[in-house]
Amino acid sequence: MPFTTASDLSPKMLEGVVRTEFFRAYHELRDTGWQRYTTVVASGAAEEYYDWLRLLGDVREWIGDRVINQGLAERYSIRNKTWEFGFYLERSAVEDDQSGQIGLAITAAAQRAAEHQARLVTEVLEAGFTDACYDGEPFFFGSHPLDSGGTFANYTDALLGAESLREGLAALMGMRRSDGAPWGNVVSKQNTVLMVPPALYFSALELTQHPHYSLGDPENNPLAGLFDVALNPYLTSETAWYLLQTTEPLKPLVFQRRTELELTAQTDPATGDVVFRNDLYAFGTRQRYNAGYTFPQLAYAGDGTES
Repeated sequence: MPFTTASDLSPKMLEGVVRTEFFRAYHELRDTGWQRYTTVVASGAAEEYYDWLRLLGDVREWIGDRVINQGLAERYSIRNKTWEFGFYLERSAVEDDQSGQIGLAITAAAQRAAEHQARLVTEVLEAGFTDACYDGEPFFFGSHPLDSGGTFANYTDALLGAESLREGLAALMGMRRSDGAPWGNVVSKQNTVLMVPPALYFSALELTQHPHYSLGDPENNPLAGLFDVALNPYLTSETAWYLLQTTEPLKPLVFQRRTELELTAQTDPATGDVVFRNDLYAFGTRQRYNAGYTFPQLAYAGDGTES
């Protein structure tokens, strides 16, 4: 149970209560919608190599020698980063707390730590217009190479609209594996997310949820009911939009967790430098993780930069 007041807590008791309350709130708030389109993997090293992304072929009838897919020369890897977050509680505020304000402050701090993972995944998604994936090209690109010859596109500069959404949908359904075989994307509300920033949210709803293209338009809307519209408040572009496949178990993005969150504290005036000098109880988190891309065939995006 969350504590209600902190005025009667000794510094040692405060550290234990803050730790309990912080982790309770952190785990409640951490698991939000970003896991739907992100594969979470456990990391055991400073950097993880995802060579299997370029080595996967397809099942074939065994005639002659076994075919070993050599893939690309360049390796795709994600290096873990170390993240920290510090927060303070005023010693006098803890002593005077009679209404549970300290508990609210701890919950707010836990929210900051938890939401960073959603922010990071969003930053990686937005960087997909420029940052390379396993084939050496930007994740969202107009001509990804196929080993079998030819290319495929999962990028457009078009604004979000009925025509661009239909073209994106067709591209997503028509994706090919590296050997040219159909990828097999199935588009439905259960496994396809249309992610948009706040500026495009109502346009996305009108395009995908109304039975007609617009109110009073007699033409039926074939896009109705095909997407789960997801509002992402962390998106910075007001024109970019994303189609993301959420088919289990692989998803377009990968979140790589190296270590779980740690919380350290300085609450003893005799040993805590911050307490002694500033009359503050200090707390700090540490965690290692990062995010990146899987297969570009699992996503399609428009940056809305068309002139």
